[in-house]
Amino acid sequence: MLNAPSSALDPEDIVIRWSGDLSVGIPSLDEDHKILVDLLNSTLVACYAGFGDEHVALILDELFRYTEIHFDREIALLSVSGYPGWERHKHEHDQLFARLQSIARQARSEAPQGLSREVLVFLRGWLFDHILRHDRQYAEHLRQA
Repeated sequence: MLNAPSSALDPEDIVIRWSGDLSVGIPSLDEDHKILVDLLNSTLVACYAGFGDEHVALILDELFRYTEIHFDREIALLSVSGYPGWERHKHEHDQLFARLQSIARQARSEAPQGLSREVLVFLRGWLFDHILRHDRQYAEHLRQA
């Protein structure tokens, strides 16, 4: 459950709307990103709506699992295509994944307190930042490969 007064957040402020601006132009990766956006939105809405902590933890676990699948797929494409920055990108993934693991552990171990607004803002921010800043760097390379 969200650890903030419901009046402090507006659902429109937390839900990510998919748009062409988030597209990297690689259909398989765009589909992954759409699934990640949907899972993140489910987590955010469940917290905002006050769903039970167990329900939120299940959604968060699914987000965690799919993030791992996506990161593996993305790195495989980058390394096979010879993208020169693939190792740096993998390192960024590893850092993000470690943070997500920490958040998932927190959600399970601190269920009565719920997820803080800070954690939800981080989750929303990492997805935007990762897609718009980091993934855009390799998009042209993959389209040409």
